[in-house]
Amino acid sequence: MTKKEFAQFIHPELYQGPGLSLFNRVFLFLTLFAAIIVVIETEVAFQKADASWLSNIELILAFIFAGEFLVRWFTCSEMAQYKNKILSWNYLLSPWVIIDLLAFLPTLILLTPTDTVAVRILRLLKFARFIKLGRYSKSLNKIFSAFYSKRFELAVSVFISFIFLMTSAIALYMIEGQAQPEAFGSIPRALWWSVITLTTVGYGDVYPITVLGKVVAGFIAYIAIGSIALPAGILASALMVNKNN
Repeated sequence: MTKKEFAQFIHPELYQGPGLSLFNRVFLFLTLFAAIIVVIETEVAFQKADASWLSNIELILAFIFAGEFLVRWFTCSEMAQYKNKILSWNYLLSPWVIIDLLAFLPTLILLTPTDTVAVRILRLLKFARFIKLGRYSKSLNKIFSAFYSKRFELAVSVFISFIFLMTSAIALYMIEGQAQPEAFGSIPRALWWSVITLTTVGYGDVYPITVLGKVVAGFIAYIAIGSIALPAGILASALMVNKNN
């Protein structure tokens, strides 16, 4: 088997056959298994009991993922963007490779028994294994590509939503502040209602009671539908372009 054929077997982007290669099917299963292990580790019963077997499984999986990372790095020179390079350092900056690193590095670093804030953050980083599952899904890759291709438009829509969020909070603070100081007595307090309304969740625990407040709140709730639909429309157009390509 040549290096090019080996790379096609290793990288889902290069694989010519239907579905996934045997290599990636195995690592899809291992990634799913490792993600389940991360969830199980949070159970208090396992934390109190002697769960050394769980730590051993976690360590074995970390070494397996480290080996997978090295193999992918070694064969990345067969990919168009890393052509004619033995070990491309640019490969380490790609999003999926960073996710691959997060799948095993925290476990290897956590071999030390210390319990600090940094260690707790590292434990949370192990949940990146759930994201790693997306490497094996072409559909999910298209969604990520759609996000990336429309990142500027999405940033603008988020900014517009933030401006509208603050505007609605200020409006309800000015209108309902005196009538309901506990709920709308300050802009930060009014922000809770604004967030719940703009996301169309509507818990109903905070709501305006004055006539003007109800009118303004109704208008805000109506506009909120459009603010939620704006990024959805942007993503839909990007996905249609990817589908046609």
